[in-house]
Amino acid sequence: GALYVMDNANTSTGGNIYKIHNGNVEKFAAFQAGFVWANTDNSLASDGRGGLWIAQNRWQVDTYPALSHVNANGVVDFAVTSASSDELKAMFLQDDNNASYRGHCAYNASEDILAFGGNKVATLFKVIYDASGVPSLEKLMSTPKLGTNIDGVAFDYAGDLYVASED
Repeated sequence: GALYVMDNANTSTGGNIYKIHNGNVEKFAAFQAGFVWANTDNSLASDGRGGLWIAQNRWQVDTYPALSHVNANGVVDFAVTSASSDELKAMFLQDDNNASYRGHCAYNASEDILAFGGNKVATLFKVIYDASGVPSLEKLMSTPKLGTNIDGVAFDYAGDLYVASED
């Protein structure tokens, strides 16, 4: 029962995330060096554990995270950037090096499945949390290419995935 809002995503301040609950506003996550939300095309998805997954519009995997996770304490504990392992980056790069054009994600908390939209496909990942709660991803599958861009992904109450494409 809370609303999360990203404010002022840009390259100089990196954005802050606020939590609004019962009319009270508190800063949930502040800018953290090395994890800049630089683009206004982002989506936030609850992880069901008090944290958030954030997909960011990125043409390629670069210094700004195409995907990141902020834990319940407001700390970034996972990110896909140019500093990530080659194995992790390979799960996000498509045939033209596009990583997350439009920046969309959804999360099925009951199954710990993350849906990520990027470069004409939606990809499903199994999220595995270690003993400290830090996530890692196991790629499950990707849709075929759909239109030009992925403009939305969502799970319904039954766990079905919906993917919206530009055309």
